[in-house]
Amino acid sequence: MNITNILSTHTRLTAQQVAGLHPCKTRKGLVGLLFSSLSNGTNCHYGSPIKSSSQQRQQPRQKHSFYSTRSYHDNDDYDDTAPYSKTALVVGSSGSLGRTLTKYLSKDLQVKVIGADVVAPSSNDEQYLEGFVTMPLPTDESAPSSLPDLTMALVDGLSQLLADDENATDLDAIISVAGGWEGDPELPPPNADGLDRLEGARQYGMTIERMMGKNLYPLLAAGYAAHHFMTDHDGLLVAIGATAALGGTPGMMGYGLSKVATHHFVQSLGELTTKSVTTKTKRQLARRLRKHVADDAKYLNTMSVIGILPTVIDTPMNREAMPDADFSQWTKSIDIAKEIGMWIEQPMLRPHSGSLVKVFPDINNGKGATFKLVR
Repeated sequence: MNITNILSTHTRLTAQQVAGLHPCKTRKGLVGLLFSSLSNGTNCHYGSPIKSSSQQRQQPRQKHSFYSTRSYHDNDDYDDTAPYSKTALVVGSSGSLGRTLTKYLSKDLQVKVIGADVVAPSSNDEQYLEGFVTMPLPTDESAPSSLPDLTMALVDGLSQLLADDENATDLDAIISVAGGWEGDPELPPPNADGLDRLEGARQYGMTIERMMGKNLYPLLAAGYAAHHFMTDHDGLLVAIGATAALGGTPGMMGYGLSKVATHHFVQSLGELTTKSVTTKTKRQLARRLRKHVADDAKYLNTMSVIGILPTVIDTPMNREAMPDADFSQWTKSIDIAKEIGMWIEQPMLRPHSGSLVKVFPDINNGKGATFKLVR
């Protein structure tokens, strides 16, 4: 049976979609597919490099409410009586990438989305959310919220939301897109006096701490939430890393450290699942750890953990910060959203668990993006 027949038989792809898939040599069969996403003009490369031929401050505890997304007046094909097939948690749902992702999953794929952020959703964004978890703001504006506070708020909020919904199911996907960028502070000269040295030390430490709080802590909270709420059937956890953090990051030490830690989290949790590609010794260790975590932690048997590593994402804030940049060289939020959506809908098309996937604009095609497995 050839690859087209296999994919036609075991996935929900149409014949035209299957025709757009191209096999390439890898160690793990379908993991190594080089395929073109037909609905979004996105090239996906999960194998060895080859040239694409496609044209393509915490508030008092309160009961959280749900937000309806049952009606889309601009989509005549949407059936508001049909049940949702998937449920996703988007951590960082009020940010630029988070809003794009939430809207795409909810409106285009009819995924039931629960948002989580320190910023409440706008009235316009509420229509795409079934529920929202308020994450705690820091008590000190110069410091991030503590990791325990973030984690407890997320777990408590999800517990309330899912308990209040008689039709609630486990989470099929957890996507952490919360984050931010901050460069290194200007340090005092080596011969500065004592007060300047102390102020420089404070700025140095706070910058790194803020970057950890914005980029890493929400992901760690999401990872813990997966232990309690992730489905036992093909769950997905996605994190946003950074291409820059594959090497040194001079001038942005705190940012780089937070993203390197993100990559390490993805690879470590990914190798704890059964869907990773790793050594025999690590597989044996992971098997023992899965049993140690809990015999009923079945989600680890089928969950995929994947990191997406952009260069620069095309957001209003980035355009304002870099007005003279070539925006065509930046990755569009919608391309990332569509890739994640495909991974939710088609588990067979995900790279192996623990993967780090670079994303960059498809310059040759002039639209869409290319996703390339780097680790």
